[in-house]
Amino acid sequence: MDTPRERASETPGTDVVPMPWIVGFFGAVAMVVASFLPWTTGAQSILGGAGSDTVAGFQHESGWICLLLGVGSVLGWLTRFRRVVAVLALAGLVVAGLVLTAPMDASLRLGIGIYLYLPAALLATLLSFAGRGADYDSAIRQWVNRKLNPQEGESKAVETFIILLIAINVLAVIAETEKRIATEYGDFFLVNESISTLIFSVEYILRIWVAPLSARFSHPVKGRLRYATTGMAIVDLIATAPFFLMFIQ
Repeated sequence: MDTPRERASETPGTDVVPMPWIVGFFGAVAMVVASFLPWTTGAQSILGGAGSDTVAGFQHESGWICLLLGVGSVLGWLTRFRRVVAVLALAGLVVAGLVLTAPMDASLRLGIGIYLYLPAALLATLLSFAGRGADYDSAIRQWVNRKLNPQEGESKAVETFIILLIAINVLAVIAETEKRIATEYGDFFLVNESISTLIFSVEYILRIWVAPLSARFSHPVKGRLRYATTGMAIVDLIATAPFFLMFIQ
């Protein structure tokens, strides 16, 4: 199978410090994921529950703005418009902060989504100033590519982690088929699904981002679209889509 590899003409990013970029990008993606989690709920748990007047972030009167700001932050992160990321993430932080402090019905409480969105937007804002420039972004893309598509002799820690996470989610799905377990540990399953969706979403987006490093997908637009139709990409999409679709009713 043809996997994205570095172009020979690009200088390997051996000296790059990737952690600020990765954490900040996780923050931007987490802004999107948090927009699909409960922002207000009538349940005792901040995770919400069936029939508890739970409202997802994007369904909230201000939450849909936060969702758009999160999407814009992700796109800005991948297209080197890091100043745009700072502005959008900061705007998301302000809007979410207004939701947090706004008066609400006594029968309702804030949900987990708003508590995730705030630190995610803060991370995306602060770390958007780390390591800017074309050379840095090129080095980061090569580093990400090596981690996602390791060749022989390179670390396969990311692949191993993803396989382990998939196995955990398969076991969770099997366990949820037991009604008593699904009811008793419903909060755990939602947290597990939320964290897994965040990680799978980051992996999916980054794989599309580095796809043009392969000769097969070299065109920056058509190449990424072609990669998105491959079997691996479709499987990645299927792994994340149910989480987002279950909140769209």
